[in-house]
Amino acid sequence: MMGTINRTMAGSNGWSKRSWDVFGLSKSGLFWVAQRRLILILVSCLTISGCGQDLETVPADVLTPDQMTRFLIQVHIAETKTVNGGFPLDTSLVMYQYYHQRILDRMKLDTGLVNRSLRFYSHSPKQTSLIYEKVVDSLGLRNSTANDRF
Repeated sequence: MMGTINRTMAGSNGWSKRSWDVFGLSKSGLFWVAQRRLILILVSCLTISGCGQDLETVPADVLTPDQMTRFLIQVHIAETKTVNGGFPLDTSLVMYQYYHQRILDRMKLDTGLVNRSLRFYSHSPKQTSLIYEKVVDSLGLRNSTANDRF
């Protein structure tokens, strides 16, 4: 029941892992809410500030919308791993750079291509919005699947 604190599995301090259920969220769920808000703010800003292209063809020297979606999903997962790791800021930054390079290597991308793609999509708010809808849906599905396992 929401609004009550579950102390059935409480530790010596009276709080359990399920104490976060007061808000109907797990610890990872709290981060997910913050991350989703950040994504929605980014998409909103791009939509409002965008004055560029509609759903036009994507130039050959940038990532396709599907590639960009897969890239951004991996980036958000890497960010989550570093933020939720409980490491000091400098360690988290090094870990994120390592994860980011692994993403680039795994997807066979280079930073120039990624930067050109980010620049292109920042001027194409409709495409960016469609990409982030897929990113949010995918991350939401991953989060709900992960929560179902526990």
